Amino acid sequence: MLNSRTARDYWESNPDVMYVENTWTSHPLITKYVYNTISGGASSKHWLNWVLEDYFNCRFSHAICPGCGSGGHEIAMLKTGLIDKLDAFDFSRASIDLALKAASRDKISGANFYIDNLNEFKLREDFYDIALFSGSLHHTTNLEHCLEEIRS
Repeated sequence: MLNSRTARDYWESNPDVMYVENTWTSHPLITKYVYNTISGGASSKHWLNWVLEDYFNCRFSHAICPGCGSGGHEIAMLKTGLIDKLDAFDFSRASIDLALKAASRDKISGANFYIDNLNEFKLREDFYDIALFSGSLHHTTNLEHCLEEIRS
């Protein structure tokens, strides 16, 4: 089984491996098909925009994103204008550095990127009104702790 240290070492060495333009889903025809399928045929928008803008269709004061990697989804969430503040963490310093650079480059405000571990993090109770795990939940080995923190 992949342990936390092995995973962290991998992401420290390869923080940009998950940029959208590096994946097979970056092809426009694939993208349109996938997003249309995710929305049940309602939209071909990026799934994250569809979820925030059309599915929820409301404002969020504070979001949490455990295992944010290089912050691409988090920055996209803030760009919708529907989230006031967003806390996002990852256990890879290299990934957090990329997220901070991207937020600065795009002049994103409201983002707080920091280092923490999916298996050990603690959150303030009743503080966040939305949580997003995007490609990270399967990296936890302490699933009960992780989901209990989000639930609270």
